Amino acid sequence: MKQLLVGPTDYVELLQKLSIYTFFTTLILLSVLTNMGLLAKINMFSEIDFNLILNQKTWVWLLTNGSLPIFLSSVAYVLSRGLEMHNLIAKATQLRFFWDKHFIVRRIVERVGKDIPLNRANVYFIMNNLYYPELKNIDQNYVRVFWNYEMFFWALFEHLVVVILIQAYFIFSDCKIEFGLLIYSLGLSVLLVFQLFFVTGKKSTDQANQIKFEKIKQFFEKNFPY
Repeated sequence: MKQLLVGPTDYVELLQKLSIYTFFTTLILLSVLTNMGLLAKINMFSEIDFNLILNQKTWVWLLTNGSLPIFLSSVAYVLSRGLEMHNLIAKATQLRFFWDKHFIVRRIVERVGKDIPLNRANVYFIMNNLYYPELKNIDQNYVRVFWNYEMFFWALFEHLVVVILIQAYFIFSDCKIEFGLLIYSLGLSVLLVFQLFFVTGKKSTDQANQIKFEKIKQFFEKNFPY
């Protein structure tokens, strides 16, 4: 459990911890909604006596209130871990491109005073041929700090996705959307935007600033001589 509270040191570790965070935040949210009567309770094995195996109250929760939350939280875990849900949605919504362009590539281009169009092709080329290769050569304290904040950002992001999906379920099932859930999602959205622009985005820019100027100059003289 203590390891979950320690920031990741690479993308693989981030993915592992992110999926666990998504599971537990989804489980807590769905359990609350189930106890409020907003999600269905599933009655299973009601005639079986589990007293000899486990406390009866625990089984009652697991097999009624807990059945749907645990199942859906497991689905969220699979989507996060197996399909990299955050990455797929970030690309589909252009968030990844926006992040790379405005917080990383724009700063790199400004450092050498180049005036090149920051279109998708150029941003992709600079990220993959300059930024990522040079990250291993900068002060690794900046990298570790960035991983910590990026972990928090994507955990918020995936949780917001889950909340939006739950709201979509209410809409398509003709259920009244709980006002508290709506306020919660709006609060998450504001926090996510604030965190990106004033924390994690700035940490990305800090890493771009740590790349040696000569490396950037040589890169642009070779690939963007105009």
